[in-house]
Amino acid sequence: MRQLMHRTKTMAKLKKQRMVCLPWFSTIVLSFLTLALFAFNTKAAEREGIPYYLSSYPALEDLDVVIHRMRYQREGENIKCAVGLRDSKLFPEIIDGVDEFQRRGTYLTPISIDPPKEAIENIVFFADGQQGSGIDNTQPSALTGHPDEYKDYYIGIGECGETHEFTVKPSSLYSKLRKTNWFPLESTYWFHADDAQYNWGYGSDEGKRTRKSFTKQICSKVGANTQRIYMAGASRGGALVLEIAENIKDTPSSYGCPNMDDVFIYVQTFDAVFKVISDEEFDARKQTVPNPLSDNKKAHILDISDEFTNKNKLKIWSDVGGAHVIAAVRAFTHDSTECREDVYCSLGAPGNPKWYQQIWGNFVHTRYTERPQDEIIHPALDELRRWLNAEFPDFTPVFEMLVQADPRNINQLVNFRAVIPDNPWTASGCPDGFPGGKFSFIGRLHNASDQKGPFKPRGKKLKNILIEIQKLKKHMLLSGDGALIGEGRRFAVQRDGDYSDAMLGPGEIVDVPFSVCLKELEPFRLFVNVIAVQE
Repeated sequence: MRQLMHRTKTMAKLKKQRMVCLPWFSTIVLSFLTLALFAFNTKAAEREGIPYYLSSYPALEDLDVVIHRMRYQREGENIKCAVGLRDSKLFPEIIDGVDEFQRRGTYLTPISIDPPKEAIENIVFFADGQQGSGIDNTQPSALTGHPDEYKDYYIGIGECGETHEFTVKPSSLYSKLRKTNWFPLESTYWFHADDAQYNWGYGSDEGKRTRKSFTKQICSKVGANTQRIYMAGASRGGALVLEIAENIKDTPSSYGCPNMDDVFIYVQTFDAVFKVISDEEFDARKQTVPNPLSDNKKAHILDISDEFTNKNKLKIWSDVGGAHVIAAVRAFTHDSTECREDVYCSLGAPGNPKWYQQIWGNFVHTRYTERPQDEIIHPALDELRRWLNAEFPDFTPVFEMLVQADPRNINQLVNFRAVIPDNPWTASGCPDGFPGGKFSFIGRLHNASDQKGPFKPRGKKLKNILIEIQKLKKHMLLSGDGALIGEGRRFAVQRDGDYSDAMLGPGEIVDVPFSVCLKELEPFRLFVNVIAVQE
């Protein structure tokens, strides 16, 4: 995981020009935890004002889904009508288990439900939040990608329901995750609950049936070759996926799951909301604590560690805002001093460090879809990718980047971030002695002296730009002419793009190619300085 951290080394002044080591001390590192502990320690700053990921994840454009409205009713012992395609075999556990009243408002999207059980290596489930009854229903989903007011298409269609095809929001987690192909459809059972009807106002019995039916639907697809289950949920959907994970980890046989000892469970939640009463599996309490980024946002406390007896092969990422939702409803935070007071926190268990990670954000609950992708979708994908790298060594190695700006630094002139291709790693392309292969990316260097900022020099031109390798340990950088470059060495930035005239003006950008030859296929850190003549 890449981090870019600003530091400055001011060099000797010249009469009208001065050679400076620009405010870039860049780190490229595959370690979110190093990043998080370093980056998220400023409570007073807005989240937009502190560093966050700048990884680039392309979307799968023009991605269509078919959303099914469930209208499953009975007349005596006869089934009157079933799920949208009138095929009660689509989601049998959900149809049979969910309360009949709730079925009428349940919307499900089958993404890939056809792989034979023996071919299923991955199970993916997304659960969006509660909609209607005072909850804002006019926002597109940053999770499943369904458009705003998607339910309007079903009004007046008929007693038994219908299906409708939608083009999903390209910036959604679903669209970007599909583009990665980390969970190939041919080996993945994948479905969404665009509305699971897991509503805050429903009673204990309805909630229990919903939790049980969705857990059983997932367990029914676990086969001998299933390696991992990934679930993502927002708001009440976040509560649902956490409770499903607890069911699977602690009492799998109660829901028809086979032995799950070798199956990884990955869960990511966005402002997950529990009921602060005792009829849910998770015991969120009425007591609230303020969001460290915003005093007018609060979260209920919950001891997440007590909710999971079995933490083996379990990873949870919780993104918390704590804005008011409805009535006394808010998201939750883990009940520890670190998680209540720090923007980032984590919990460890024997054999499973950092099984739970939590990050606070400053956003309105019902409009989290408007948050920049860099603040919600990309960090979630970054962390999922880190999990997959750690647990499955054959997974393609990947690296992310973070920008750490220091407003106190008067020489803060440049931004430098990585642009990662779809397939950055290859086993070949390096000389003998580098069995770990080659990792390639673009470092996008931006002369930011056109931007306003405290103590920031304005309108500076840069020439004679050099990249200095500060630290790379045992690996080496491969230059364009095939030479190997190690620690302490420098190379010139090639004249290209805005730098083709050998002068990088304010606001201009030049792309610097990087290829790292790896001694081993493992995480690595690359520290670089940017050195230039400033005019």
